[in-house]
Amino acid sequence: MKLLTSIEKSKETELIYDNLLETIDVGFYQVTIDGQMLNHNRAHNIILGYSSSESLKSKDVRQFWQNPQHREIYLKYLLNNGFTKDYICHALKKDGTKIVVELSSHLIRDETGIPVRIDGTFIDVTEKYTLQKKLEESEEKYRLITENANDLIRVLNENFEFEYLNESVHKRILGYENKDMIGKTSLPFLHPDDRKDATRSTYHNLKRGKGSYQARFKDKNGNYKWFEFAGKYFFDGKKVKKILSIARDINERKIAELKLKESEEKYRLISETAYDLIGVLNNKFKYEYINETAFQQILGYSSKDLLGKSALIFTHPNDIASTVNALTEGFKQGEGGAELRFRHKEGHWVWIEAKGKTFIDKDGKLNAIVISRDITNRKFSEKKLKESEEKYRLISENANEIITVQNEDFQIEYVNEIALKNILGYCADEVIGKPTFQFAHPDDRKETILSFNKLLMKESLPLQSRYKHKDGRYVWLEINLETYFNSQGEKKYLTISRDITKIKEAEQKLRSSEKRYREAYNIANFYKDLFAHDINNILHIISSSAELISYYLGDSEKSKVIDDISNIIKKQVERGAKLVSNVHILSKLEEDEIHAQPTEICRLMENAIDFIKKSYNNRIIHINIDCDEDHITVNANELLQDVFENILLNGVKYNENSNIEIRIRVSKMCINNKKYNKIEFIDNGIGVSDDRKEIVFKRGNREIKGAKGMGLGLSLVKEILNTFNGKIWVEDKIKGDYSKGSNFVIILPELE
Repeated sequence: MKLLTSIEKSKETELIYDNLLETIDVGFYQVTIDGQMLNHNRAHNIILGYSSSESLKSKDVRQFWQNPQHREIYLKYLLNNGFTKDYICHALKKDGTKIVVELSSHLIRDETGIPVRIDGTFIDVTEKYTLQKKLEESEEKYRLITENANDLIRVLNENFEFEYLNESVHKRILGYENKDMIGKTSLPFLHPDDRKDATRSTYHNLKRGKGSYQARFKDKNGNYKWFEFAGKYFFDGKKVKKILSIARDINERKIAELKLKESEEKYRLISETAYDLIGVLNNKFKYEYINETAFQQILGYSSKDLLGKSALIFTHPNDIASTVNALTEGFKQGEGGAELRFRHKEGHWVWIEAKGKTFIDKDGKLNAIVISRDITNRKFSEKKLKESEEKYRLISENANEIITVQNEDFQIEYVNEIALKNILGYCADEVIGKPTFQFAHPDDRKETILSFNKLLMKESLPLQSRYKHKDGRYVWLEINLETYFNSQGEKKYLTISRDITKIKEAEQKLRSSEKRYREAYNIANFYKDLFAHDINNILHIISSSAELISYYLGDSEKSKVIDDISNIIKKQVERGAKLVSNVHILSKLEEDEIHAQPTEICRLMENAIDFIKKSYNNRIIHINIDCDEDHITVNANELLQDVFENILLNGVKYNENSNIEIRIRVSKMCINNKKYNKIEFIDNGIGVSDDRKEIVFKRGNREIKGAKGMGLGLSLVKEILNTFNGKIWVEDKIKGDYSKGSNFVIILPELE
């Protein structure tokens, strides 16, 4: 019975907690370390411009940051400190409006101490933040803010001990809860310099029944804030004399008063410490003021270089017309902005983004304050992005396969038109916006939908289906599919489809004459497996590279990384073309039409190593070659490189270590008086158990492999080596303990 009562109380507490989260006007969130939204309240949505009922669960929270890279800085700080309080974040609302919020968050760890999620709250402080940054705000604005602020309300006894306070306001403004103040006197919370005057004013005002005084009050973090205090006596229901005290937060007003008193000097000091360029232009577009430090740092100019001179003198000739138009309209409308190139004192051009507002100075003249930011790096990144997009467009448009991007409803959003015309006869605008299944053969449509879902779950080989040609006939396509998320966090599907009509026709002919063509049919299946295995690797690398590019977009420092990823994708396209050629060569294996020739294996091995390292540039891979000879020649061909790549690929893919180590040892051996070249690939991966050391090389091992898909590639490796009179087997790196790693051994006859 006690247990049931405890559970009921727990549920009741949880319900109260949930209701509280939904009623407070403070945004609440729970997210994973990598930024996936787990939970949030309605205030979270309202602050960020979403409907209160809209669920943002599973969304990538980086889309709420104006600069996603700033989240990485915030996350690093949180991981180091375990919490943040009043952390300033520049956020984006749903409609793109920029706001400033204060984050207070805690890092949640599991029982082993590993960070698992972040719990936090935030409030919109855009108005406060803007107020702090704009010195020209008048005292009236600070007064209005003060009048609309929430007040601290307390009840004290005659010993000046707190007996009541409005806890939520105290907690929000000062960080205190009831337990921190109830029963304590007010004096220790006051600034030491203010205690004497505050005590005297309190007694005097209470005696008169009116009046107020100002003093600094300490918050829970030990910081002092200015408040205006007023109080009066009253008698409670028990006729006991009490003191009602009302304290108003005037911290902002006090700061504003100081700023107003300091006037232009204060304006100059704050302006000089700003990172942005701040200038005042008259209606002739001439400078009347600049924050000299920022101008010297960014543009090299001192005040004497610019004051009294027109900004147009320093504007790039190609930007003068648009700048004049922006300034003219800005003075008419009261605000405006432009992007332009401004000449540095050393002669080169700096891209700046300028935004301004007009104001009336003390002499009644119309001026404009213009705040400008150096956006040269952003412009450079935009140029690089445009070039990168052009590269990918050229790759896509010149591919032989149909490449599409589809949304979650499988509606086509992009297609490479040349390949589409060549294979299915359509123009791009005839398929864009339409679901891909609309073009599938009616008899295949249901199975095609099921197969797409299996591909998404990685439960099947590439899909084969008939798609309608524009002339009415049906074309057999083999379709590979990968999922990725674009820069807005939207799920997309990337498909690559090749025309396999001739292959399907060949399969049909083989089935109709099974006795005569059974062996050739088996070979065709072999080619299909080979193509499916390698093209999936290629597609996986292209997809991973595309995700990396989406992640790095907008970061000028990552342009070199984007170029490297672009080269990887190019290599994969080239490798795909090579794969088609190799499949054609392999088709002649059983017909004795394959031609072996003296082949230098060291070159092929170096190519394979280079390919693996570039394909997994996000992993630490050490590959060492132990060979006493610089040149080793065997009777083979270029397919030997595919053998090396498949073995190295297994050593990387099935390796759970942070540092992947693969040692390639080349030696000689003799079997039955015949000399062989022995090549060993020794890795520190997950290993191969004794009961699997033979079946990993068998075709059809997919159902019984038990090791993350290793079997298919190795069966192809074995068949290729058989054509070169070679052999392959696997041993334990450390005899008797397969978990320490594998040793894949290849032997190839020495060239006579």
